[in-house]
Formats: sequence, structure tokens, C-alpha cells
Amino acid sequence: MVSDTHDRFHEVKVILPISEFLTCVGSYHYDEKPHIFVKDAWLSQLYLRSYSAFVMIDAVGVKKELRAGKLSRSRLIMLRDEIDALANRHPALAFVSLADSLVVKGNWSVGHIGSGAKYTYEPELFIGLIPEVQSIYAQVLGLHIYAIFTQGVNEYCEDAPTHVSNGGNHLCLNSLSLPFAQLLSIDEAARSAIRDGSHSAHELYLDEDFYHSLRFKYGFDKNAQPRAHYRDPMTGGSGHYFYGDCQRFLKNLTIEER
Repeated sequence: MVSDTHDRFHEVKVILPISEFLTCVGSYHYDEKPHIFVKDAWLSQLYLRSYSAFVMIDAVGVKKELRAGKLSRSRLIMLRDEIDALANRHPALAFVSLADSLVVKGNWSVGHIGSGAKYTYEPELFIGLIPEVQSIYAQVLGLHIYAIFTQGVNEYCEDAPTHVSNGGNHLCLNSLSLPFAQLLSIDEAARSAIRDGSHSAHELYLDEDFYHSLRFKYGFDKNAQPRAHYRDPMTGGSGHYFYGDCQRFLKNLTIEER
């Protein structure tokens, strides 16, 4: 677990390869928690590598619109053009459209004093992106959207959020990771919960690590907000996601001016 608790409660789950493990020392008799010793190079790389945050955005009611023949070619091209314009306004993020889904990816770094690398994690900006996307889908297609948020280790630890082949016909999102898998698990769990009445549909679904890393305003009780279970793709156990509406989250977030 990599964590920052100085100005936000930010944790990242990491897998420790057995080849990088040295030993573990602790004493239960003296209430001394276990201390894990690892190889220097692997530990340093945790602070130097790139990490990722993801948002998966889906439109609601696409099948109904398709059956009614309302998703014309001109409207879909207009949607693509609007997303192009949105991407131009946010050049540090990668936008990938696939069917009726839009995946947004941004890379960030933990920071390391010895190398000069800076801590660049700003999850509030991903929440702030949603009203822009809501406006596009509402105006172009007349549809609502919902969004799922995750963050963490990405096995593609490159600075570039995407890769495009020289021929231009291979696009790689550079994403082989737990947070990307969590997007799909949360989506499946939320759909199931809505169907069986466990909770109603909402605009935002946030993995608990992403949620707790947000800077909430003083007085907002983040632990009292509604949450639900989903299957953690890493352990097969139970994780949690928080859910709610976009404006409620934005109203209670501290977002730095850029």
C-alpha cells in the first residue's frame, strides 16, 4: 500500500512480487506491527513510475434510441466532434470512445524528493469534467450519463496515457491494471443493484480509494454517504463504491483554481 496522508487520504494498492521481497519482521508480544523489507530499486520505482486515474462514462437509454432510429449518422458525428473539442480543452487527459462508452484516462505521479518528481494527483478535476460531458450528451443525443471513477497502479507505467502506432491504425490505452478492471466490476455491481432495488440509479459511482482521496470541504461527513459492495478484481473479495449525484459532490469538494 502506497499512501499520502499529509493533505488528502490517498492510498494505492500495489502488488509486491515475491522476487522483490526480502523479509518481514514484527513482534506480536510487544505490539510491534510487521515491517516488510523489500529491494531498494523496486521501492524507488514506486515513487518514480506513473500511476493512472480512470473515468468510464456511459450513456443511458442508447438501446431504446437505436430501436427508435434516433441515433442518426449526423448526430453521432456531432457527438464525436464535441468530444474532440472537449479533449482539446483537457490536453493532459486521454479520451477514448467505444460504442456508447467514453473512457477518460489521466496519469499522475506520487512524487520523490530525491529525483525532483512532483506529486501530481488531482482527482477533483475528474469530477469537474462530468458537467461538460453531461452537457454534450444532453444537447447532442438528449441522453443522460453516469460515470465510474477509479485510480491506482497501471502496469503500463509510461508517461503517455495512450499509444498510437506509426500507421495510425492501432490505438492502445496503455491500461493493464486493477483500476481499469475495477471500472467493469463497479459497473456490473451497480447495474445489478439497480435491477434488484438495492439502490436507485445515480450519476456517479466512485471506488472507495478514489472517493477517500478527494478533498472534501470541512463539515462534510464523507463516511456517512451511501455505499455498496462490489467484487474486488484483485482479491476476489468485497470492495466498496460510493454513489451519488454530480452536483452534490461538486458542492462539497475543494477544487483548486488552475
